[in-house]
Amino acid sequence: MPELKRETIVHLTELSCIDCTEDEIERFFTQIHKMVAHFEQLAAIDTENVPPCHQVSEGLICPMREDVVANTLDTKTFLDNVPSHIGGLVRVPTVIQNV
Repeated sequence: MPELKRETIVHLTELSCIDCTEDEIERFFTQIHKMVAHFEQLAAIDTENVPPCHQVSEGLICPMREDVVANTLDTKTFLDNVPSHIGGLVRVPTVIQNV
């Protein structure tokens, strides 16, 4: 596996448009270096005769319950309890700004 260099981390932050301090770059370098070392350890394990695992929780039973219709609020009561609505729809604050 190629050697991880500090310049690679700086390049990746620039490509991602992420402003990082020198301390953050050092921390990321250390963390990514540890991850790569861990993957190298995993790659060294002989898995030749190990069958593929498609689900790790074999035998897990997902409990199901009956779908029961219950009393619900009428639209007017519901909309009377929201901070803001327009045309029968709940108005929420803008979360995505135009760039």
